[in-house]
Amino acid sequence: MKDGYMIFVILAVLFTPFLPLVLKSKCPLCGKRKLEKLGTEIVKGEDASKVYVTRYRCHACMKHFEQEKTGKLKEASPPEALESA
Repeated sequence: MKDGYMIFVILAVLFTPFLPLVLKSKCPLCGKRKLEKLGTEIVKGEDASKVYVTRYRCHACMKHFEQEKTGKLKEASPPEALESA
């Protein structure tokens, strides 16, 4: 019985470095797990309410996305284009 626990512990320790790859979100366009979170911004709405917008970038297809609160990912312009406008 103790051998079973030790095997489980050893497998858990060996699997731990791969957790970030498994837990990464999938890109809605290409379907690969290369989505990187860039950051969260607080945007004031028209009625003085706060809206949290999280920005993402896919390393595979080089597209940018944004997500309001916990909604769906929508394709967005790169943050560099927003700063220059």
